[in-house]
Amino acid sequence: MNCKTGDKVRFLNETGGGTITRIISATMVYVEDKDGFEIPVRVADLIVVNQADSQSSTTNRYESQPERAKAAAEPVVKVEIDENTEENEDREGEDFELLLAFVPLDGNKAVECDMDVFFINDSGYRCMYIVSEWTKSNCLNLLGRGDLSSDTKELVCLLRRDEMKESKTLNVTFMLYKHREYLIQPPQQVNVELNPLKFIRASSFVENDFFDEKACVLKIANSSSPSEDITVNAKALQDAMRQKKDKPAVATNVRSSELEEIDLHIEALTDKPEELDAAQMLEIQKNRFTIALDLGISAGTRRMVFIHGVGNGKLKHEIRRLLDTQYAGKVRYQDASFKEYGYGATMVML
Repeated sequence: MNCKTGDKVRFLNETGGGTITRIISATMVYVEDKDGFEIPVRVADLIVVNQADSQSSTTNRYESQPERAKAAAEPVVKVEIDENTEENEDREGEDFELLLAFVPLDGNKAVECDMDVFFINDSGYRCMYIVSEWTKSNCLNLLGRGDLSSDTKELVCLLRRDEMKESKTLNVTFMLYKHREYLIQPPQQVNVELNPLKFIRASSFVENDFFDEKACVLKIANSSSPSEDITVNAKALQDAMRQKKDKPAVATNVRSSELEEIDLHIEALTDKPEELDAAQMLEIQKNRFTIALDLGISAGTRRMVFIHGVGNGKLKHEIRRLLDTQYAGKVRYQDASFKEYGYGATMVML
């Protein structure tokens, strides 16, 4: 379904609707509801009930990216560029570094809120890029694309927290060029594995050279050490993905077949626990517990020890309530070793 800014829409899976205010990507838009709140919604979850006037809306579904995405296409802070002259538009040098950045919408709730995904072109080259996601049918689903000037960043899409319960693989295709004479750089493709565990650790979001906020920044490719996962042949890439899918999984982490410890102390999950109330802390800890346990089940982990501490006993009670309801019949549990953990841990046998 093609959506435009200004379209009146109705929600498929819940009551209500609103007006499309911004296009995030081919699959996501922002909708302003009747109360004036702007919320991200999947295009697949909408029905257009009244199309906007074509003269007042964009004809290109990607031209109307959020205004903050356009504002984000600005010089990277660590590189000073004189944008007033064409001569300095592409700086000299053949070094390049391309990155993806995941910036939480709420820095105080980094491990539980949605994230903006940015593409960063930290180089003297211009960069045409496409960011897509591999589907289960070995096809690509477009998330965003652009043509970035030297030393700029741009918003690609919004990554919702509920989409990060399972591992996913992004595909980044890019081509570098300049408006002046330059050494040719062949078009390249890179696969980026996103591990959910990385995004539920507060320590993954750090201060960086590109944003005022803390972010998780992943290097995609650079001139000194190109990625081993680069290929130009799309068919060969698809064949490799199929072969990988057909082969039996090989454990790469010894903890997946033995014992894994999960620390649920709030200090290990967020950088500013003092800014959270008791309910918010408990929600973060429960979210960490369910995500870790789901991943342990899918990975074939035998035993998992969840360190919840003693405290007032609320977290321990909630964990065991979830085990007795949501995971009933799937796992067994008991107090963990008193010698090692005292009264502050629960062992789950998968």
